[in-house]
Amino acid sequence: MQKLVGRDTYTPTDTPLVRSNCDLSLNREETLSVSDLKTPSNNPEVDNSSIQEAIAAYVYVISKNGKALMPCSKAKARKLLKEEKALIVCHKPFTIKLVFKCENQVQKITLGIDPRYENIGLSAISEKGELFSAEAKLRNNISNLLAKKKSYRRNRRNKLWYRKPRFLNRKKTKNLPPSLEHKLDSHLRMVKKVLSFIPISKINIEVANFDIQKIKNPQIESFQYQRGDLYGYQNLKAYLVEREMAKCQLCSKKSTKGNSFRIHHIIPRNEGGTNKTNNLSLLHEKCHD
Repeated sequence: MQKLVGRDTYTPTDTPLVRSNCDLSLNREETLSVSDLKTPSNNPEVDNSSIQEAIAAYVYVISKNGKALMPCSKAKARKLLKEEKALIVCHKPFTIKLVFKCENQVQKITLGIDPRYENIGLSAISEKGELFSAEAKLRNNISNLLAKKKSYRRNRRNKLWYRKPRFLNRKKTKNLPPSLEHKLDSHLRMVKKVLSFIPISKINIEVANFDIQKIKNPQIESFQYQRGDLYGYQNLKAYLVEREMAKCQLCSKKSTKGNSFRIHHIIPRNEGGTNKTNNLSLLHEKCHD
């Protein structure tokens, strides 16, 4: 039954019929009352986008033998659970397992994978629409953790100086670095997870080669690929001095004896900054400190 609106003291901003920028604080008195305690409006004209997203959600189904079947609606899954014809095997994503034999009829489903450095994009689609989508975040601190592990081990070994050194006595069977190995294993693990509750018939992996230098300079040709920003300069500092006309970027003065230039990271390294030339600048030694 539709409930009546208790009070409507402000114009709703989420209705497609009304376009306004009214806020709670604009239509209330200057008191100590909490504006967040207003009763929500149940106007039927309010945009129900969140409700439509909830209705479009699927429940994934596994057969009695553990084979992935086509997903069903929430209403059908609720009915199967109420009649004790299915069991809940997973909550995220919500998956049920049938306890009776059925025909394992499935449709053609394609799994699209967008492999990236920090994230993995997954999307399973059929002829009717999208059945599953997810984004997994990858770890990017493995190299730092390995450096810490190395320092801890060195500290332990320094306390046992009388023992015979142990190194180079382990056979390396894998050629990939640990960080890349983690990313590869993460892709395989995510695909295996999706295959466990969706009957995938085809997998598409997006593979793209990006020409970074072509993006920066569309007119670049042949030999120009070998001539980067530092071409013709003795070192990085000489390039920055030429680019910034030998002036400090803080005080706009040239260097003097006893107050030479220092290379400064605009975005610090510990905050994700890089050593690229567009993140570097020149500062006096005193300005840098």
